[in-house]
Amino acid sequence: MIFDSSTAFKLGEKAIFSPDVSYMKNFRWEKLSLEERKKFCPTPPDFVLELVSESDSLKKLQKKMEDWIFLGVSLAWLLDFDEKTLYIYRPNKKVEILKDIKKIKADQKILPNFTLDFSKI
Repeated sequence: MIFDSSTAFKLGEKAIFSPDVSYMKNFRWEKLSLEERKKFCPTPPDFVLELVSESDSLKKLQKKMEDWIFLGVSLAWLLDFDEKTLYIYRPNKKVEILKDIKKIKADQKILPNFTLDFSKI
């Protein structure tokens, strides 16, 4: 399942997050009850993508990405178009920073068959 920015995830007692784009494997989504699907999703997605906008603080977004990983997301991308930089977050790994990339293929175990082609954006 692919979700847009209007989807919110309630992770923990008070933490509600709404990424720009998120993805959850179908089998995980299907395990949720119909009631859980209608409300804030109570389980983290497998992948999130956040876009840096002019009104965003890069530091705040970087902290948010670390929070996503802490809360159970397997792969998180923070994309800064102005700086042409992609920050890649994964559990138990240092942040990977890629600059001036043309195309990136996601980890196939987490986001199968997904390639982001920056020339088309």
